[in-house]
Amino acid sequence: HCNLVSSIAAGDDAAYNTDVMMMGVAYEANIAVSSIPNYSGNRWDDYAADLDSARGLGAIVSNNSWGFTNSEANDIDTLIADNPSLTTAQILGAIWSGDNANNVTTTNTNDFQAYIDAANNFQTAGGIIVYATANDENEDDVSAVAALPLWFTQLAEAWLVVGYMEVKNSSTISGSTFIQKGNPCGQM
Repeated sequence: HCNLVSSIAAGDDAAYNTDVMMMGVAYEANIAVSSIPNYSGNRWDDYAADLDSARGLGAIVSNNSWGFTNSEANDIDTLIADNPSLTTAQILGAIWSGDNANNVTTTNTNDFQAYIDAANNFQTAGGIIVYATANDENEDDVSAVAALPLWFTQLAEAWLVVGYMEVKNSSTISGSTFIQKGNPCGQM
């Protein structure tokens, strides 16, 4: 998945293989690859540090295709409505750290807020954040991680959510059949 996405974004096979002539949309771009296989503490501070590092390297796009199982935007809306005494950062920091909305900790909240701040700083520096809607066509809303600008409106300025569709039956858009393969855009 990572190789395919990065090739579409910045691939330049034409420089190495004149038989293929595949070029990405930004074929002269550099790629800063990252992975967070081992979390130190809460994962959100690691995600924040990773995004800050990309910004420090001059990255202008952060491409994300990750999220949490059974965590759609409408699920978060329900949790927010059911827990009016908690902030959205408290709720998301708790549930996405493996707890539930009844087990809010300062560390989880601060670490989650650090990610929101890192995303905002990335955008303020001129970056765009791209998220996949998620990969389950049976869901009825966008992944909650992809929908963060719904609750943190400062992120809406440079946030792009993309879906996964299969196009069949024609070489033209007008004659094609579109098959949804991932979560719908829903609220986004």
